[in-house]
Formats: sequence, C-alpha cells, structure tokens
Amino acid sequence: MKSLLRPPSPGTAAGPVKGWGLCLGIGALVFAASLLGIVTRPVGFMAAFWPANALLLGLLVRYPRLAASGTWAAAAVGYVAADLAAGTPPLATLWLAAANLCGVAMGWWLFGQVPVATRFLKRQMSVVLMFGICVASSAAAALVGSGTGPLLFNTAWPTALGMWFCTELINSVLILPVLLSLPTPQEARRTLKKRRWSRRRWKYGAPLLALAASEAAAIAIGGPGALAFPVPALLWCALTYGVFATSVLSMLTCFGLAMAAGAGVLDLAFAPTHAWSVFSLRVGISLLGLGPLSVATAKAASVEAMRRLHRAASHDFLTDALARRAFMAQGSKLLARLARERSSVAVLMLDLDHFKRVNDTYGHAQGDKVLHGFAATVSDALRPGDLFGRLGGEEFAVVLPRIRQADAMAVARRLCKQVRNHPFALPGHATPLHATVSIGLVVRTGVSAQDSLGALMSDADAALYEAKAAGRDRTHLYEEPRATPGP
Repeated sequence: MKSLLRPPSPGTAAGPVKGWGLCLGIGALVFAASLLGIVTRPVGFMAAFWPANALLLGLLVRYPRLAASGTWAAAAVGYVAADLAAGTPPLATLWLAAANLCGVAMGWWLFGQVPVATRFLKRQMSVVLMFGICVASSAAAALVGSGTGPLLFNTAWPTALGMWFCTELINSVLILPVLLSLPTPQEARRTLKKRRWSRRRWKYGAPLLALAASEAAAIAIGGPGALAFPVPALLWCALTYGVFATSVLSMLTCFGLAMAAGAGVLDLAFAPTHAWSVFSLRVGISLLGLGPLSVATAKAASVEAMRRLHRAASHDFLTDALARRAFMAQGSKLLARLARERSSVAVLMLDLDHFKRVNDTYGHAQGDKVLHGFAATVSDALRPGDLFGRLGGEEFAVVLPRIRQADAMAVARRLCKQVRNHPFALPGHATPLHATVSIGLVVRTGVSAQDSLGALMSDADAALYEAKAAGRDRTHLYEEPRATPGP
C-alpha cells in the first residue's frame, strides 16, 4: 500500500524491525487512547474525552519520520480494534475510524504547510495558526463522522456534528501543544540546571500555588464566571515557565474544569444534558487554554530574538569568534573568577602569516574564506570553556583557563600544526591554499587581582613578535624580563 504522505527523509527511515516496532507502538497507543475515550463515554452519548486523534497528530507532526503508510495502517487497526472491543457494529466501526483518520490527515497536511519553527510553537503567531489547524481538522472529522450520530447515539445530525466538533477541538487545543513543545533531552537538562542554580527558587513555586488556589476558589464559589478564575494564575505561569510547562498546566487545568463541570462538582448553572450548553462549555474551555499559551509562546519568541541579537552584537559576523569588545568583557570576568580561585591561565595571541599577501593575490573575498576556515579550525581545537575572539584583521586571541604551562604550549603547537596542514579550498582554484600562523603566549600559574587581561595580552603580543622575528609558523612563550643586577 502506497503512503498518502511524504516518505521519511533519507537516512531517517527505521530498519525493518525498528520500523515494525514503531508501527506496533503507534497502533497500541491509538488503541489504548481510543479505549479510554470509549470507557469514559456516558451511556448513549458521544465521547467527551477523546485523546487518540490529538496524540496521533502530535506524534506525526513532532516526529515526521513516523508519517509512513505502516503507521497509518497501524493507527487504523487501533481505532477499529477499540470500537470492536466495545461492541460497536463492524460497519459503524469502519465509519468511525475513517472519520478519525480524516481529521488527523487534515491536521497533518495543514501543519506541513507552515514553517518548522511555527509548527513547534517558536513564533509569536504559532498559537493562532495551531488553533486554525485544530478547527479545520476537527471540522473534517466531524463532517465525516457525525453521520453516525443518528445511527449509534439516537442524536440528530446537527447535534452530532456540533458534539463531535467541540470534542475534537478541546482535545486538540489542549493536547497538541504539549507534544509540539516537548523539549529534547538536552533542552530539558539545560532547563533543570538553570533552575537548580537559581537563588530565588520560590518564584517558580508561587504561580503553581496561585493556580491551585484559583482552582479551589472556582469550585467553592461556582457560577458562570468560575471558568475564568484560573486565568490570572495561568498567565503568571506563562510568564514564569516555558512553553512546554505552560501547555501542560493549561491542559491539566482545562481538562479539570471540564470534568468538574460535567460531574457537577463545579456549578456553572448549565445543564450537562443540553447539547448546546455542552458545546458552549467545551469551546469556551478550548479558548481559555489559548491565552496563557499565546503569552508563553510570545515570551519565548522574544527571548530567542534577544538571544540572537546579543549573539550578533557579541560575535564577529565573518568568523563567528567573539568580537573584540565581547572578548575583553568576558575575558576580564573570567580572569576575575580565576583570581578568586587562584587558578592558572594562558593567553594566546595568534596572527596569520603573510595574510596581506593572500588578499593581494586572491582578493579580499577569498581572504575572508581563509579567515573563516582558520577560525573554524581554531574553534574546533579548543575546550568548551575557552574564549576565542577576533581582535581585528587577521589577529586573534585565546584565553585558556585552568591550564598548566606545558599543556598551554602543547595547545599552541597543535594549533600551529593544524593550521599548517589545513587545506583552504578557494572557489575557482584547483590547488588549495595553505597558510601558517604565529602564536605568542603567556602563562600565569596563579592569577592575582593585579593581573589584567590587557596586560596579559600585551605580554602575549610581545611573544608573538618574537615568534614572527624567529621565522613565523611557530610559537613563543613570554618570559618575564630578568632584573638587572645593581652596580
């Protein structure tokens, strides 16, 4: 059977065993989620909680390589098996499964038309577009499946259409954001590390307490306005936490309100047996969850824009090394920290040999390519905590914290060798260019408060001059001038 969807990109398709395992896993998930919706369905009524479609759509969008024909077949089997297990007639079972798959397919196709960053809730308009897609996919499923209302639930077609639509909408709007904003393991570790080292941990717990209090107040007071009680606390959560945490809290809060209202625990002065009252409640709760999510998404997009702006201001656009001002600022902070620790530091000054000759011979555009390749070669050879900056032209500097003199010399020699052996490919030239670098370095075994980055760079620059005077393509260690003996 040919897939109706785009095949996985090259190199991402799973092997036979793993592929079948994924398909079986998707089928089992759809079966379990469908069965959960059927079990919680009131007798004689359509399901109020139907997470299967939102889960399937979220997984297909979040992990595109799952969107293969085997996955869709497994999902179809899961839908059919759940309804057959519940005693639904076979023909109606196929009809219901087709409706569910139509809704998921519509959502998957629409998500494929928007940029990846927007798809994963990383842009300010992401929530608006996601809501539009949820409306379209819910409408598609409702149009196909609502015809079963008169047959299975003794419900008029317009009522069945409205109930199917609002059920799909509330599940999609609340479940999809959780899957679309799911952090990678690296992002999760980075977030936990940031929270662990925060000195004001209380500020991360206060919004949760406010949310719990607002939920309790809504149940205790009741009335039509009770649905809006958690909104301020959810907005506080959106401003404090990330998009994923906000989506989880919004999902739990809104589903809790819906279940409490349906069970009569939350008195909203509406009749749960009146179809259009239920429609109004579910659509209203769906819209309630969009506000905090929009705030969290807009905040995350703003933070990302500021991060990019800061990086553009602090990094050299050509080499991606630190710009001079940022290098001096970060290097001075690092030196002050090393002085408190009484740790060692090495400062290296690097200068490409005869770079003016490269520009004169090949042109400035080709010279820029050499600078870019040189900076990439140096960056790849440094540790994560080292600083690398471009001071101007072909002159660069490196700060190596917590390093011994012998190791610093070894790093400098290795950089010389790697640059010497690196072929710089130039467009339009069959023979690659080979360049060399001269390095001067100074090492402080115990940094003191009197040491400044400018003074260390001056010493390293003096050593660089000695390296060039000795023939270039070499390193030279700065040595303190010996005191002249008195008469």
